[in-house]
Amino acid sequence: MGRIWDCNPPPPPPQRIASLLYFHSPYDVSPANYQYASTYDNFLFAIAGTDGLEAYLRESGKNFRQLKTYLTLRKTNFCATPKERVVYIGNLWDPRRKNELGKLFQLLDETDYCDFYGATCAWRRKHLRSWRGEIYLQGLRDVQDIMESAGIALLLHHRQQYETGSAVYRDFEALSSSCIIITEKTAFMVEKFEDCVLFIDTDRPVEEIFEQINAHVKWIHAHPEEAIEMARRSHQRFCDKFSLEVECKKILKFVDEISSDFPARQCDNLVANKELSESL
Repeated sequence: MGRIWDCNPPPPPPQRIASLLYFHSPYDVSPANYQYASTYDNFLFAIAGTDGLEAYLRESGKNFRQLKTYLTLRKTNFCATPKERVVYIGNLWDPRRKNELGKLFQLLDETDYCDFYGATCAWRRKHLRSWRGEIYLQGLRDVQDIMESAGIALLLHHRQQYETGSAVYRDFEALSSSCIIITEKTAFMVEKFEDCVLFIDTDRPVEEIFEQINAHVKWIHAHPEEAIEMARRSHQRFCDKFSLEVECKKILKFVDEISSDFPARQCDNLVANKELSESL
């Protein structure tokens, strides 16, 4: 199985085995990478917005079989800890979170319930008392443990992730961490978790975004048992439908399907190549 890399594209797949190309980032699905993708027939997508690639391959006469998958985590046990503090974990390297939402972090910093984590080089310049430093990953659950102890996860996305509606790894870290989630109206969250997360509209002015978050936090603090039950529902849905165990079964089934079909297609290709050679 290969993966598209902007700076180091994967080599063509071996000709005698069924192969998969994995797309993880929205940056992967760009016209610049179409030529590398055209050496594959089967694809795993952890992102949305792949219509252009599919059209390109079909117009080229290529087979195109895809499976929608997610970069996710293993199932976890639910922890009914109090949902008291808001944690945001992320870097500020993209313009949306650095500039457009920059003032939001300043407003949240004036509350007494926020904890921010991220790379020192960007966060230190903001001089926020709620910034707790970087997370030095030493185990498989470092981010999940921080989220679980806080109880409330704030999810803000890169613009391309937000506009394409792709689910990202941090979404699943929050879902698996027994948190109640405050998030943007991404297509994934609205479609899959509409009844068990709290939404904010980040197309509004920053002051209004802050008021939405603050209102959600006040509701959580005033209704602790209801908040825990909401977190329990989102956690259970994650385990049942989006955990790593579920995704692995789905991928293995897809691999079995393309592998069983591969010998017949390979034979057709060998015959076509032989006829072409003889004609030359």
